[in-house]
Amino acid sequence: MRILLVDDTEDVRETVGAMAKSLGHDVIAVDNAIIAVKLAAADPPDLVLMDLFMPEVDGAQAAAALHSISPLRHLRIVLITAFPEKLSPHVREGSWDGLLIKPFNLHDLERVLKRFDGGASGP
Repeated sequence: MRILLVDDTEDVRETVGAMAKSLGHDVIAVDNAIIAVKLAAADPPDLVLMDLFMPEVDGAQAAAALHSISPLRHLRIVLITAFPEKLSPHVREGSWDGLLIKPFNLHDLERVLKRFDGGASGP
């Protein structure tokens, strides 16, 4: 599965990217949501792992932007955050398919990725 990993923290990109690669996935890692939307629109990944709280454009805004692009309407997006208590009701009901709470381990990531492997572009 091809995963687009979006997180503004380099350590998170390196760690989560390495974890996903160890599970056999291809990973493209970027540090902001604006770049992620452009990349996904040009070459859609199978799944997006997106940090919720980032500067400029947050993960919830980026998820909505991705799903507003016709070919990406059904793109699977998993938000990742270290601050689940800061999720507003609007964000809780947002345009994503899963949530990972930082810190998470390899088993947690594998469990989430298995939900989407093989069916990432379906409704």
